[in-house]
Amino acid sequence: MKDEQTIDCLTFEACLPDDSVWSLDGDLMVPGGRAIAAVLIELFKEAGVNVEPAEQQEYYAWLIPVESDGLRLEFYLHDLHPWLLICESQGRWYQLQRKRQKLKVLYERVLTELKERLQSDSRFSDVRAGSRETLL
Repeated sequence: MKDEQTIDCLTFEACLPDDSVWSLDGDLMVPGGRAIAAVLIELFKEAGVNVEPAEQQEYYAWLIPVESDGLRLEFYLHDLHPWLLICESQGRWYQLQRKRQKLKVLYERVLTELKERLQSDSRFSDVRAGSRETLL
């Protein structure tokens, strides 16, 4: 589904407290971003996107599953500097190929809407949308 023109991620800075959890040995147990994921979920809801609760993905990210136009997208929030939100579609390869153009439009619509909402929220700054190739 990916090509160089597809908008599939956002990067941004956030002014929310660090909520990562570390063990006594210094190992990361819960990645930072739980509070940011909660804000993203509210922004998705405001945009009319069906969204599920965030799930911790091991020690590296938060997963935010969304559904729109009968398609399922998964957003992975990574505690990097800046924050990284990657959008991926789930399904069998042949199903994704059939829905390629519809997925591209959905990626861009949802991420553009989310970008605009983040830019209007004072807790977020330096919000950028693009492809992994252009932003990473």
